[in-house]
Amino acid sequence: MIKIKNLDDLLTNDLKGKTVYLRADLNLPTINGKVTDTSRIKSILPTIKELRKKKCKIVILSHFGRPKGSFNKKMSLKPIIPKVEKITKSKIHFSKDHIGKNFENLLKKIPDGSIVIMENTRFHKGEEKNFKYFAKDLAKNCDFFC
Repeated sequence: MIKIKNLDDLLTNDLKGKTVYLRADLNLPTINGKVTDTSRIKSILPTIKELRKKKCKIVILSHFGRPKGSFNKKMSLKPIIPKVEKITKSKIHFSKDHIGKNFENLLKKIPDGSIVIMENTRFHKGEEKNFKYFAKDLAKNCDFFC
């Protein structure tokens, strides 16, 4: 039987300087662009705290709505950044790119222990259509995924 690893297993690794992708549900309820319930942010806070103690770079991947593979300002994750910063008590870096040089440069530039939120993954056609190349390109910048 295959043992499914969990966060405790991940935390046994030396994560300093590594990049950990954290898949989270940030599909938050909003009214007129304002977040009305922060419970989904609060639910990932213990994981974020544990990962930050290990001095890794945390990249949060999430979706918001169903934009069908193209940009839709109403479904951007950028407006939730202030709420996430307030709850995590951390500066949050935002990346409109999921892959490519701009994203890679951001990861090189930020210090260990930093948090990045990627733009809505469903804006990328590769995510929406489940393309293998998109998964491979995402994985290039990731040491661990949880």
